[in-house]
Amino acid sequence: MVAGRPTERAKRRAAALRRARENAGRTQQEAAEALDRSQPTIARIEAGTRVPSPDELHALMTFYDTPQPLREEIEGWATLPDAPALAALSPNRHLVELVHAAERAVEIFTFHSERTPLQLQSQQYALLQSRLAGACLGETDVLRAREERRRMFTRDNPPPYHALLTESSLYRAPGGSTVVIRQQAGHLLDLLDQYPQFSLRIVPFDARLAYIDTDFTCLRMPGREADMVYVPFNLDGRLIKGRTAVQERETYWYEAYRAALTEDDSRKFIHALAQHGNIPTAR
Repeated sequence: MVAGRPTERAKRRAAALRRARENAGRTQQEAAEALDRSQPTIARIEAGTRVPSPDELHALMTFYDTPQPLREEIEGWATLPDAPALAALSPNRHLVELVHAAERAVEIFTFHSERTPLQLQSQQYALLQSRLAGACLGETDVLRAREERRRMFTRDNPPPYHALLTESSLYRAPGGSTVVIRQQAGHLLDLLDQYPQFSLRIVPFDARLAYIDTDFTCLRMPGREADMVYVPFNLDGRLIKGRTAVQERETYWYEAYRAALTEDDSRKFIHALAQHGNIPTAR
């Protein structure tokens, strides 16, 4: 199928496909031969000016042996419509502003005390959470909103993204299912493997902290643009740009960072959780 001027969604799908090919160490000519197509056809697909059929898309991802996180990203851009989704999922204008600001941020720090944020959720986790919450939105809207949040991973020149998750948040899976807990832990490991700019540390129950704060996200912005912090609360939330308030959150983040497991130990902890779905006996 030949497209006209590529939409933003088409360009993102094309960029993800190109990244999958390059990660696999394949050339456009090799991809063309695998699909029984011409090299210019692959070039147009990667430019976003030709929409691949579902069969072509599946064949390309199979040929590239595309990892699951990147496969989900490609499938999301291939099947979801172009209209904005996050505003439909949440009426909170501050959250929408946060997501747009994250497109410009030069560094991102997050702290999550009792839940896993949408951008780190697997598709299954996000859909189950939406269903249990009684959301009236369809699966398409939920997945589109998830992809909007995940742009911090996939935008051009993605910023370093440093996440802190409490041990408790890993067990607050929708419905409390051990299967969901294990699957989500595996998804976090996939993200760590897929995106080198992403770092994750676990804050254990016995961390030497005076208290556990609520969730927040700090954005360091370029140039003279003010840094900001977003503090969510259900469908509400606040975006704060005051220098003192931002510095207070940054100070707490670094305290929690120092109290957290190392990155290597955090990965071991998550791996044990993915294998067993219960509290590991050793850290």
